[in-house]
This record gives sequence, C-alpha cells and structure tokens, in this order.
Amino acid sequence: MKIKAIVILLITSVIICGCTNNSIESPSQIARQYADDILYCFDNNDISKLKALFCESIANSHDLDTEIQEAFEFFNGKIVSKGKSIGMSEGGVLKENGKISKQTVHPNLLNIVTDNGSEYSIYFCAYLVYENHDENIGITYINIFNSENEKISIGADII
Repeated sequence: MKIKAIVILLITSVIICGCTNNSIESPSQIARQYADDILYCFDNNDISKLKALFCESIANSHDLDTEIQEAFEFFNGKIVSKGKSIGMSEGGVLKENGKISKQTVHPNLLNIVTDNGSEYSIYFCAYLVYENHDENIGITYINIFNSENEKISIGADII
C-alpha cells in the first residue's frame, strides 16, 4: 500500500510540475541577467552588447558609444571579484485598474574589484513594463562609482 501511495504521489508531482510554465522570468531573474550582462560587458569592453541593453528612447537621445567608451576608460582593469549584489527584485511597480502599467528594477552591484585593486559599485535602472511606451523597455541608466566616490553615468532616468 505504501508503494502505491508513493508511486501515485510521484506521478502527481511530475504531472503538476510538467504543467507549470517555468519560462516566465521574475523581476529578480531579469535583474540578475542584466547585472551579469553589464559585468560581462565591462570586463570585456563590449560596447555593442552593452548598448543593446539600453531602451530605444535612451539609445535615440544619447551618444551611447561615447558614454560607454568613457565608462570603460573610467572602469580600470579586469574583474576579479564581483562583490555582492543587492536589490535584484526591488524597484517600482505602478498598477492601474489591477494591471501593472510600469515596473522597474534598480539593482546595486557593490564591491566589484579589478585586477589592479580598483573597487567599483554599479547602480542601474531598467524598465520591465512601461505601458504604451515599448521604447522605454530596457536599461535607462547605469551609474558607476569608484572607491573615491567619483561617478560616471551612461544614459539617464526616464520619467
């Protein structure tokens, strides 16, 4: 009897798990992917990949090639420690009539250390939802601070 119950429980579990949609990403998963992509781009000086992460409205209103190149020059060295990441699921959510009309994430990547001993923190904002304004979906800005609290920015905030 115990074996039958276990087999039925296992079959039920497989069916239930198989019927869920595991492809839906949470805001924290999306934020983590953005963070990983940003760190990859800074570590490899990949202007085109970083530029592609920005929303269309920022790409059309900023000289992202220049801003990104200046940020890469400010960020000195190859990453040896990614430090810690906080706020991966935090951000703003605006609901209208029970439906999300705006949603952002604002992750903080702290204590990033490069091979020459420099330390940085990276803060960014990305819109995940911006109803009727698809051109605003993506990263709007990235702020990079060094250990002397000097700052360089790519993009800008969108209101």
